[in-house]
Amino acid sequence: MSQFILTRLFTLMAGPAHGDFSQGNKVPLFLVFMAFMVSVQSQELMTWNQIAKAVLLQSPSFARARAEQHTAEAMLRIQKGEYYPELNLGISATQTEQGPREVYLGAESILQPGQALGYHSAGVDLSYTLFDWGNRSRKKKALLKVQAGKREALVVVKRRVLEDAFNAYTGMLTSGELVELLEEERQLLERRLDLTGKLVDRGIQPAVDIYRVRFELRNLRVEILREKAFLESSRGYLAVMMGLDFTHTFQLAGFEMPEDSLVLSPVNTNGQPLIKELMANLQAARLEAQIAWWQNIPTLNLNTYYQRSNQRFKEVYGNLGQNWNTGISLSLYVPLLDKGVRRSRMENRALVERIAATDLHTEQQRIGQRIHEVEAQLKSHWSVYDLVQRNLEDYETILTFEQEAYEAGRRDFTGYMQAWQFYSSARRSVLTAKQDLLVTFFQYELLMGRWDGIGDF
Repeated sequence: MSQFILTRLFTLMAGPAHGDFSQGNKVPLFLVFMAFMVSVQSQELMTWNQIAKAVLLQSPSFARARAEQHTAEAMLRIQKGEYYPELNLGISATQTEQGPREVYLGAESILQPGQALGYHSAGVDLSYTLFDWGNRSRKKKALLKVQAGKREALVVVKRRVLEDAFNAYTGMLTSGELVELLEEERQLLERRLDLTGKLVDRGIQPAVDIYRVRFELRNLRVEILREKAFLESSRGYLAVMMGLDFTHTFQLAGFEMPEDSLVLSPVNTNGQPLIKELMANLQAARLEAQIAWWQNIPTLNLNTYYQRSNQRFKEVYGNLGQNWNTGISLSLYVPLLDKGVRRSRMENRALVERIAATDLHTEQQRIGQRIHEVEAQLKSHWSVYDLVQRNLEDYETILTFEQEAYEAGRRDFTGYMQAWQFYSSARRSVLTAKQDLLVTFFQYELLMGRWDGIGDF
């Protein structure tokens, strides 16, 4: 994929360069959150870095993905126990009582008294699987792949959460600037309405001109109300994502767009976390299919035991008998008939492997298309932004000329107001183009993995 150069580089927020996140000592989550809350209360402006960390701290989907990663790590630790012998301790105690009975010896009978018999035993059993055709090793490799997949899944969720938060962040910034612009336009329209009324009173303009200006002013006020509602909605949405009350008021640090250059590097499709996750899932599915097949082969187990027991009668002081025994054995487990369970398991694992391969191929195509789409949109949005920025510069020149002419008495206020409306429309186009450009650029940075390090508390 060819590289291309953009002639202006913009930064997204104040603070450290994106992607420059420490991987050193971990900090407890509650300490990070408390530090964030203190920073929110102690300053008015919030940078994108602060927002991103706070959103990840409060995201349920990110917390779930982290828990699934820890679960995979725990399963791997459990599986390691299969490489060690299994030791069991068995203890038993039996107490029996027998009542008196009459025993006949020829013509005579003898009454035997009742008796109690106690039996106690204790023993240990040690077992170990000597040979299982490598299934334990395959299980370990499969769990390692699952663990790697969960690790990549965490990055996938992180990117989705950050993209959602960044859209709200840029939307709030754009709405804030747009509200300020509309308020300026409202003040000029109110001034125009006042001047129009004076001209109508003098008979210079028809009375219908007042209604036209009032109509424009009402429409503008409606637009201001809608934009303010969207601004408050974005602020509340972002506040809830950060774990704050939706009524919490805060401001966002803006972004600068200095003159510079940017070289876009090709994005590696197979390096995307979702593709790496699906690759790991496919490899784990293949290992599980192999395990299901090798489970049809006999396994060899080693067993050894030691047991000690004693028994005594109630009438006898001391033990009537004590003994101990020990032994070692090799057992061969040969699966014969299991009502088709093993065959069904093999077929199921084979289907899981095929599904995993299909998912991988599908996502490789989708992400490849997504990468080309983002790069094409980034080129287009930058070109659009450059054009509307030039238009704004031209309209600024026209507005300056009209303002000077109006102040000098060479032009009326209507010409100045018309020039200002063209200028306002150009500024709106710049705000919209800037938002589209920033959102697309952030998507590109996510694809490049430059934000994957944030949130590793």
